[in-house]
Amino acid sequence: MDEAFTTDGQDSRSTVRKVFGFVGWSLFTVICLVFFTLIKVPQAKIHNYVVGMLNQQLAPSQIRFSADEGQINIGFGVSYVMTGVQLTKVDSGKILRLKQIQVSPSLIALAQGRMGSHFLIDEGSGSLNGHFYTHGDEMDAEFQTDGINLGKIGVLPFSAGIEGTAEVKGNVKVQGNMRSMSSFTGNVDLNLAKIVIDQQSFMGFSIPRLAISDGVVKIDIQSGKALFRSVRLGKAGSNDDLFCSFDGDIKLGKTADASELNLKGKLGFSKAVLNSMVLLDALLGSMKTPDGTYAFRLVGPAMGTMPVPDR
Repeated sequence: MDEAFTTDGQDSRSTVRKVFGFVGWSLFTVICLVFFTLIKVPQAKIHNYVVGMLNQQLAPSQIRFSADEGQINIGFGVSYVMTGVQLTKVDSGKILRLKQIQVSPSLIALAQGRMGSHFLIDEGSGSLNGHFYTHGDEMDAEFQTDGINLGKIGVLPFSAGIEGTAEVKGNVKVQGNMRSMSSFTGNVDLNLAKIVIDQQSFMGFSIPRLAISDGVVKIDIQSGKALFRSVRLGKAGSNDDLFCSFDGDIKLGKTADASELNLKGKLGFSKAVLNSMVLLDALLGSMKTPDGTYAFRLVGPAMGTMPVPDR
């Protein structure tokens, strides 16, 4: 009886602490809002401070941050909204443009002893929203997109140096320790449409314009592995200029470069592409299969592994 009473008492006190913790953070937020409203916080100074802090954090990555405007919004909660956002790579000058970013601190996460916020990125015809929570080195991140246009905001040239576009719908969820990717669990479930790679020179190769109808990226992350359930661009036998698919898994290491690949891939091109890239067949000839596609394997460390024929 005494032991049961003690356990019940501890549970009650724990519940009370959680309730008072949440109420305390909520009350603190309300007081801050009233205070900010009464003293009329200078939005320009806050904006300059936020931009300065972000540039300080991004400096090691050689990325410069800017935004036309920023302001605190007070409604059902507190949020900070920035419009006309640009991320610029210092070395290449490539720019990622976002119409609007809205960040709202999570009171529930704070009450649980975690730091975190909800975010919304609006690019006009589509949006991306989600949350990011941390507790020490542990993180919990999730986002959903309803059809964001990667070309309009410049994701492909900014991240991969490729001029092109695609529309993306779906969600990504990842949990784990930020110090080691091998601890990650979660999933990636994305659908791509209207994929176009512009005519350009890439890594010394002249690439013609490539139009691809759709793509799918479905990956489960568990037990230290990223399992490829369905990863492809384009469809075999269609009018797509390119078809590519992958099967297998990646054994996650502490970092992306330390991860181990165990993948099989298949690659195909339309006749128009093969005719315009006369050296393509010569370069990939050892991987060619009877149906005209190219089959290969990627096995070994993620850093430096080269494709070999899949016999």
